[in-house]
Amino acid sequence: MLSFFQVVIWGLGAIPLILLLVVLAAAVVGQYSLRKSIQTASTSPCPKCGRTVGREAVFVAKEAYAQKVREMMHQHPGVKFRQVAEWQVQCPQCGFTFYFYPSSNKLEAVSIFANQRVQRTAG
Repeated sequence: MLSFFQVVIWGLGAIPLILLLVVLAAAVVGQYSLRKSIQTASTSPCPKCGRTVGREAVFVAKEAYAQKVREMMHQHPGVKFRQVAEWQVQCPQCGFTFYFYPSSNKLEAVSIFANQRVQRTAG
């Protein structure tokens, strides 16, 4: 039979291992989600010409969005941004620009932010 102290010692040893496994599982799920989004976007047809967009156009759009976020973080250090990822994809065949949202894996011909008003509260 294990004493109280042995149980505590084993518990303290197991907690970091469990936390490590949780972090690794979250990383795997995140990577899978990103790969699924890239796959969905790259096999989507262009809203204008109907041809498949391809991985290269999606990677260019993803990197452009990442660069935009890096610039915003550099301009406003210490600010935590809450935003919806919007990849501005350009069709390599016809040049039409459309928008892909990896959080929902949806494609839109017009940005969801195009017709929204900016509401500011006094205070």
